Amino acid sequence: MNHSEKFVMIDVETDGGNLVCTIGAVIVNSKTWIIEELHYYTIEGTEHLCWYGNAINLGQFAEFLQEFEQITFTKNICAYDEAIQGLRKTINTHHITQIFAYNASFDCRMLPEFSDFIWCDVIHKAAYEQYNPLLPKNTEFYGSGKMKRGYSVESMYRLVCPKHKGYLPSWKRKFGQLGSKYFETHNGLIDAVDQVRIMQAIGYTSELYGDFRNKKSSQPKRTDKPNENIKRNPLVKRNDEIAPPIILSQGKERQKDRQDNSRFNMESNNFQFSGLRCEKCGRWRGKDGRCFWCEPMRAVPLVL
Repeated sequence: MNHSEKFVMIDVETDGGNLVCTIGAVIVNSKTWIIEELHYYTIEGTEHLCWYGNAINLGQFAEFLQEFEQITFTKNICAYDEAIQGLRKTINTHHITQIFAYNASFDCRMLPEFSDFIWCDVIHKAAYEQYNPLLPKNTEFYGSGKMKRGYSVESMYRLVCPKHKGYLPSWKRKFGQLGSKYFETHNGLIDAVDQVRIMQAIGYTSELYGDFRNKKSSQPKRTDKPNENIKRNPLVKRNDEIAPPIILSQGKERQKDRQDNSRFNMESNNFQFSGLRCEKCGRWRGKDGRCFWCEPMRAVPLVL
């Protein structure tokens, strides 16, 4: 397997179904972890269809993006085919063979035009006991070593990147969640940068990841042990102060977290969209014209 000196981290945002709205791509040097280029594609005609509404707009993340002012940064609003051609040209220019994503099965399915590349899933290192030394000791695992819960981008970032609080999007502030923890923005480019940080914190270089579609070579096993000769981030240590226990998986806090972040916990799983968007937050209104996000929510009890 040939690996280039660079890889690309991709994050796709959709309308909640099969319509791609934005693609964020980050070109990274696999040896130094330096981010060399940022590319952001907004698919023409989908600006008001994105599942997370206002997160599609990069303008609100200007402060976050200041650290990347000196590198190549392209923003394109174009047709889907043009975005695919532009991204493929960029990847080929850098002779990249590996595409990384967090939960790569989703992004790979949304971008079938890139099926000829090696797709690597960050979860295959981040969410496994035998690979990630930053996981708390009280974490529950399956027999394969995989975490039973709490390995979403948001949860994993809090565990392995405690010094980076990330950017708190405006729609999170509406719930009074001010800055003490990291929250996923659901913007394709910003999330791709955050996923690079997760990968860097764990410390495994790109050549140590296999194609997630090849189960025999890429799927971790409980008997696997980290290679002590692997050059990982020297700051990575198993320390309960650095990696605090997962509290969102317990009791009322887990229930509150789900109610705040999952619209399907609100009233009914059979929620019908009205086809209209809220003027305040840009999200879909219900059939009764009420916005679940801006108006009081009536959440059904969760079975934990």
